Amino acid sequence: MNIIYNKNKNVEGQFIKTLDSQTKPIVNLFGLDNKKKYILIMYDPDAVGGNFIHWIVTQIPGNYFDKGYPILDYYNPHPPKGSGLHRYIFSLYLLDFNSDSNFNLKMNNDERQIELNSILKKFTIKNQPIYSRFFFSKYKTDFIPKKSVKAIKNKKNKTCKKRK
Repeated sequence: MNIIYNKNKNVEGQFIKTLDSQTKPIVNLFGLDNKKKYILIMYDPDAVGGNFIHWIVTQIPGNYFDKGYPILDYYNPHPPKGSGLHRYIFSLYLLDFNSDSNFNLKMNNDERQIELNSILKKFTIKNQPIYSRFFFSKYKTDFIPKKSVKAIKNKKNKTCKKRK
């Protein structure tokens, strides 16, 4: 399993800037049985309030990740200031043959702060992950989008004209 952000190489074990993980990654799966279904869970076990779920895609038919069903949309990593280094883990599990019921499950954004074991129980996953990949990230204090920098500079250079 490869996790690729912004057309970069596989991010496994790498440090990724939060700016580089704003859009969901490309996930490449290899060597899976195309007759079986899988579920991918992306989570941050180092989140300040406890485990935080960033993404869930289920009913993935074998190696065809793009044909999976998103249960929880991608939520980009953004560790809070002073919280240190965070691990973002992607775990892929084999779904049980009787797990078609989780196809209809949907989670709300307010359900993201939940322990991984609770998620596994919710989706009746009893096995260990087939693949697990991760990357690191942390809060970036000097991150300001380039457009904002230009706007700030332009505001400073403008002077007020007195009315006549």
